[in-house]
Amino acid sequence: MATNKISRVLDAIITGEQIDQTTVAGNFNVDVFGVITQGQVNLLDNLRVVNGLTGDHLPNKIVTLSHKPTGSLSFLPQGLHFFKYFGGDYSESIGTYTIDNAVPTLPTPLTLRGNINESEAIQLIGCYLNNCRLSLSDEDILNVNADIVGISPSVVSASISYTPPTDDPLIFCGGVFTIGGVEWDLQSINFVIDPRFIQKYGIRTSVSGEKRLPSQIIRGGKNVISFDGVVNITSDSTNQLEDVWGGSTPPDEPTDVTLVLEFTQGGKSHTLTVVGKTSQNGLNYVDSEENSKTMSFNGNGKSWTVSGDL
Repeated sequence: MATNKISRVLDAIITGEQIDQTTVAGNFNVDVFGVITQGQVNLLDNLRVVNGLTGDHLPNKIVTLSHKPTGSLSFLPQGLHFFKYFGGDYSESIGTYTIDNAVPTLPTPLTLRGNINESEAIQLIGCYLNNCRLSLSDEDILNVNADIVGISPSVVSASISYTPPTDDPLIFCGGVFTIGGVEWDLQSINFVIDPRFIQKYGIRTSVSGEKRLPSQIIRGGKNVISFDGVVNITSDSTNQLEDVWGGSTPPDEPTDVTLVLEFTQGGKSHTLTVVGKTSQNGLNYVDSEENSKTMSFNGNGKSWTVSGDL
């Protein structure tokens, strides 16, 4: 008689702040990710096939060099506080907060736990978030996707549940795309920030049973900040388009562009500001009463800041 096999996915995820990269969190009370819609843990082994002169046609050995705990997370936040886990200097004042990516220090590492079944959970410590992806259109909910890199996985005896904040998710209420001080009506935007945290396998004394695991997570280089989107062309489109290339006397160096994205949640507001340059702009036109002249653009940022109400 056949027996049904039931496979369980991660149906609840909780996170907690660590005091260092290798010490598990004491409290799992991080709620800045709001409604977590999807989570995944990947455990990757780096294998090396060793071929020796053994007199047959078979590999001699398969050696495991390293073990890489990774994963991904999708969530609907209630604020922009989650950016503090992508790097930057987080600070609070009376009723407000700010995050500035100019500070090079590593953010606080996280412990992640996800249910496997009714009595066990997979645990990943030393987690950092990479490749933050925001995809926005007007009058829509902010959805965020991120990649995870960690240090050490384990299974713990625990049945977990996650209670998200009671506030509604963030609504994208407006955005401004500015070239040379001229504001454009932003229709949609895709934004990516990748702090480039990497797993480092240091040559050092290792605890027994941990030689395949990362010894630490470090910054792998400069932040990667990129964006692309669409803006509406207004009635004075000729003047606007001249601002893109610099008019009759284009400068040797194009001016910076500024992206300001505004979000609301209840009576609170949150702002993401990106400064950079565009690398490509194109005029689009669809012959339809429901559409207007638009300009598509993409580019790279050199800095970002976040601010909002607590």
